[in-house]
Amino acid sequence: MAEIIPRRFYTVLSRFVYSLIAWLFALIMALQYEEGEKHFKKHPEHSYTFFVATLPLYAIVLFGCYSLIVIGYHMIVLCKLTKI
Repeated sequence: MAEIIPRRFYTVLSRFVYSLIAWLFALIMALQYEEGEKHFKKHPEHSYTFFVATLPLYAIVLFGCYSLIVIGYHMIVLCKLTKI
């Protein structure tokens, strides 16, 4: 039987830190790109920076919607199987 190799905390943490650095780099690059535009100063919500900054929130909301749909579907299937 094969041995299970334990996952080291530092490998998980280092992958998370690399992802965080990449995300912050993308946000900084978007800010640098749109920094001097007049349209950005009047309407920052119509910019790449706003999109990059709010993308994690949208991802969490979409994941929550998906989870509720899947749970609801499986509850319906379970009720049909047990004929409640």
